[in-house]
Amino acid sequence: AVGLALKASQDPDPRVRRLGVEMLSAGGDPPVRAELEERTTDEDAMVRALAIGGLSGAGALDASFLARALRDEEAAVRLSAVEALEDGSRDPLVADWLRPLEADPDPSVGAAVCVALLGGPSRPRAVEGLRRLLSDEEADVRVAAVRRLRSGSAGDVVTLARPMLEDPSPAVRSEALRTLTVAAPAAALAPALRALGGKDASLREVALDVLGGLDLLEHRSAIDGLARARGSLAQQDLSLANAIPPDGEGVELLRIAVLERGRSHALVALSALSLVSQDGDAMRAALDNLRGTEPDQLANALE
Repeated sequence: AVGLALKASQDPDPRVRRLGVEMLSAGGDPPVRAELEERTTDEDAMVRALAIGGLSGAGALDASFLARALRDEEAAVRLSAVEALEDGSRDPLVADWLRPLEADPDPSVGAAVCVALLGGPSRPRAVEGLRRLLSDEEADVRVAAVRRLRSGSAGDVVTLARPMLEDPSPAVRSEALRTLTVAAPAAALAPALRALGGKDASLREVALDVLGGLDLLEHRSAIDGLARARGSLAQQDLSLANAIPPDGEGVELLRIAVLERGRSHALVALSALSLVSQDGDAMRAALDNLRGTEPDQLANALE
């Protein structure tokens, strides 16, 4: 297997080299280390990043390779080097290496540096840097910063990521909930349950995914109650829509609007039920049907 990986790491196709280097990352033999060191100067940025990660994972990353990676023109390589230094970020020397990248033009790199420095003497500056990124006017920057918080402590994640659940961007709110789930699952439970019954459709889907991996035994009653309440509202809307006579375009638009409202209620009900029911798979199939847009499909799904 090592021979095949060594051969692949030298292939003309960068995609094959990436695979080869990734395979080599699992070994630490001298030939493997030599090849990974060679790949740190590969023309393909992803190959270079994987080589840095492989050397770091094997505990064989020489300072000279690391210093060059931190100055690499490609953000993916710099990020790999920052991740290699995270465990030693309390070391003043390591902090000195990381500090110039606090203002990196790539928000993922800058945020990763700040998160790495949270545990050392540079914490005040790191917190300030993260708050700056989390308040950036560009949603993509805020998303990147929230995502990098996953490698922080649970306390820092709760302090810095939880307020992002109120961000105006759906992408940021979703990322904040996922980050809380990864780094501080206990703190993610309450906001995920609120999101499940909320009006934010994008966050509701993330909440359903998140809650599926959490222990919900103590919250089964509340989830059942939410499902019953919203299921009842969905049935009421279906009955109301069926009672509207098909008479004219305006009336049909009203019927569609009522069905849409019913779908929203039904989505919440089925989402909740899928978390606590033995028929979770069937519930998820019904959820897929409810995501359709045709009025007849909506009516059938609500029934």
